[in-house]
Amino acid sequence: MSNNKDLVKIIDLYESRVDDNRKARLLDLSVQGEISPGLPFAEDLIEQYLRDPWSLAGKSILCSARLSDQYGCPKYNRTEEIDLNKSEQNLNEKRGFSYQAANVGSGWVRPSENKIVNTQSGHRCTMRYAVELDPHARTVLNLSFHKPDATYDEMIQIESDDHHTDCADRKNQDGQDKFKSAYYGQRDWAVKLYNYCKPFDISIAGTLEDAYFSLPSHSYLSTALSLAGKGNVDTYLTSFTKYKCEKVIQASCVVAGALFLKQFAPQIAKVDEDNNIESFDLMMKWWFKEYGPLYKVLDPDKRCCTQLDLIQGGGLYKGNEPTIARFVYLYNDFVRLRARTDGWKISGRNATAIPFQGSEKDKESGWNNFLSKSNHLIKPVLGSIATTPFF
Repeated sequence: MSNNKDLVKIIDLYESRVDDNRKARLLDLSVQGEISPGLPFAEDLIEQYLRDPWSLAGKSILCSARLSDQYGCPKYNRTEEIDLNKSEQNLNEKRGFSYQAANVGSGWVRPSENKIVNTQSGHRCTMRYAVELDPHARTVLNLSFHKPDATYDEMIQIESDDHHTDCADRKNQDGQDKFKSAYYGQRDWAVKLYNYCKPFDISIAGTLEDAYFSLPSHSYLSTALSLAGKGNVDTYLTSFTKYKCEKVIQASCVVAGALFLKQFAPQIAKVDEDNNIESFDLMMKWWFKEYGPLYKVLDPDKRCCTQLDLIQGGGLYKGNEPTIARFVYLYNDFVRLRARTDGWKISGRNATAIPFQGSEKDKESGWNNFLSKSNHLIKPVLGSIATTPFF
């Protein structure tokens, strides 16, 4: 069954978003070239489809389509966020709308509807309208027709996949745009990430409705799972979401936190075993939720740790080592405090739960191993980062 409630007319969006000054500027530009003669009209094909759906079902036909018939589906497409500045820049560079530069777009027709769902040419449609404000002006589309018995979800998947094929290679589409179209297009990698995040109530690009948490960067989450393993990412996200540390999850922190858990697993396990606790979970609760309110009584400037505190300086160095080192500071200082207040044990003669000096039994983990794998440019300062308060 079709559903047109999710569609918005592209030229209506232009009218509602563009002021009179910009409209006047762009109306001074011209139309360059013309549509090849002999192409069928989209409205004639749609009329045939409405009379006899199976005559065109599953087919794709090159045609010319009126701007007034073209719609976007914001469910998977960023139709409502068409970059007007970029469109104006492109028009100015070409001194108008160029049919040659615009090439061929893509659209779909749903059963029992006379609207074209534009999947690959929202900017083309917008630019063509801008130079004449003529709803009857046309662009060239490869028009495809859904099977009459297709379900709404099936149509969304097909259209999303078509859109993703276009947007995945365009630099002006960001990661959220790509994930959204890939998910609704049922790309395997996107569906797996969605299903992984769902139990944590995390939404990527708005794909999980009413989720409490949002994750801006799906690529960093994939990196975390690849580098640190699902178990360590599970542990990090379980604590972070259980205590509702922040609503927007910085995926670079997920990478560093999960790598911290992997790198120092024996040391953390020893603290847990000696004290019958889950020290990482309690540490996250302490620094992100409890520390600020408790110490604010003594010092009004005290506050909880934030993800931005952990990743500060990330614009200068893109590696994970500084953030991992800050996790080492948080963990050691938390265990030190609990050793004083609650009698927690620290293994052997070590001054800190994660020791910085002396031989280590497990050569595959610990601080020295961490340093040996770190970038030589950042290695000299990691010891200072891991022993210095940073917020």
